[in-house]
Amino acid sequence: MLESAPLDDQVQMAYDYLLPLVEQIHPTEANKITWMLVSGENNYNIMNMISDPELLCAKVDKTDKAREAGLKPETLKMLFKDCSTKKRKRKKRTNK
Repeated sequence: MLESAPLDDQVQMAYDYLLPLVEQIHPTEANKITWMLVSGENNYNIMNMISDPELLCAKVDKTDKAREAGLKPETLKMLFKDCSTKKRKRKKRTNK
């Protein structure tokens, strides 16, 4: 259902679903953090965050630290992309 919806609707649905989860982790800045997460991630990563509370908590903490440092969503997207690329590379090396 998420993939078949228009992009704006996808973002809103992801936000609506993630907000209560983020509020449990960081209630004071949940709105800002959730928007930053949704704008900086693709659907696959958002679904992973929803299904993995530890991953969501880590992303919320990282996003909050970046928000406090004044980083823009575009910068966050690059940071998160670099982190997930490094993790994939490590996994490939360990599988050999």
